[in-house]
Amino acid sequence: MSTIDISGAWELSEQYEYGNCTAKVLIEQKDNDLHVVMETHEIQDNAPPFTVKQFLEGHLVKNRMYIRGQRFELINAPKNISYELDSYSGKILTEKLIEGHSLDGGGTNGTFQLKKTI
Repeated sequence: MSTIDISGAWELSEQYEYGNCTAKVLIEQKDNDLHVVMETHEIQDNAPPFTVKQFLEGHLVKNRMYIRGQRFELINAPKNISYELDSYSGKILTEKLIEGHSLDGGGTNGTFQLKKTI
């Protein structure tokens, strides 16, 4: 069982190869298992902004968080937008700050920061 509890509301900022995003994130933790809902506002190069809600599952190992997208819903997105599920690997720096790397199903790399809001 982990002594770190990261349950609660977070804000994500992410930079990736062809854009950036911000998100409202809700993390539920039971023991070391994580259930995450992330509503993301995406701004991609050469595409109109759109919103996606992603549902992720994962776990904690010591001071590291690992989550992987399971499914998503496009919200206010043009019909021609393609979207790949994301994976996040982050180091828990403090009880209110997580930083790490992201990778989507198409191989796009990024970096992210999560800040706890509640």
